[in-house]
Amino acid sequence: MLRQEEIQSIKSYVNLKKEIGETNKIIKGYKVVKDELEKKIIRFMLENDMDEVLINKTKKIKVNKKEKYEPVNKKFIEKKCWEYCNGDLRKSEEIIKFIYDKECREKVVKQRLKNQKNKKK
Repeated sequence: MLRQEEIQSIKSYVNLKKEIGETNKIIKGYKVVKDELEKKIIRFMLENDMDEVLINKTKKIKVNKKEKYEPVNKKFIEKKCWEYCNGDLRKSEEIIKFIYDKECREKVVKQRLKNQKNKKK
């Protein structure tokens, strides 16, 4: 049997999770608008050969250029295995199968709370 303290903790958790979800929806909307404005400003600055724009005496915005490596994902691994094996499809598939074989990886158990609606009987 749950004590009053546990019941209150559960109610607080559920309410907080709901508030976080609602806040994240609002933030997501802000981020979409921010990203659109950022693209527009960058395009304007690049078209006009501007590296930075002064906003006021103490602030400026600057186009920050940063080189990144492409992500290491399944497509990348498959492509690089094929290249490494000089186009030998059988050998590259063997390597890829070994990498993705679930028997070669350790299982990790994570515990989280999940809200579910009760099914009506």
